[in-house]
Amino acid sequence: MNLKDYQTGRNDGLALAAKIIKEGGVEALEAEIRQRGVCGVNTNLTMKELDEALYPIKGSCIDTVMALFLAVLRDEFGFGKARLERARDRFSLKANCLGEYVKWADIVKTIEEETGVKVEIRNMDELDTVWTSQDVR
Repeated sequence: MNLKDYQTGRNDGLALAAKIIKEGGVEALEAEIRQRGVCGVNTNLTMKELDEALYPIKGSCIDTVMALFLAVLRDEFGFGKARLERARDRFSLKANCLGEYVKWADIVKTIEEETGVKVEIRNMDELDTVWTSQDVR
């Protein structure tokens, strides 16, 4: 990277920080920095703008994970239509409780305590601080 690109990047970052502070104050900038660290985001969009841009992608991710989940239940455990529909509905219900009522750490702890199965989620502690139930459908 040459010096001009570096200076342009810094100026863009300062302009973005000023925009965030104007809209939400210093606390909003601190929250933005925390969220970017958790998510590994490096962009000139605010997290609010990024959330809006990523909403269709998040929906697609949930849809594809759901399809894989249902395929495993069908292929490996012989679930039929009724049980697949119940599993799908339950998955959606639990996903929509995340952030507001349930934390990722709660889910992992319960699974490990009740079954002994180890579950690992990258950045779980930080993820719980930025995840909201609006992230899923």
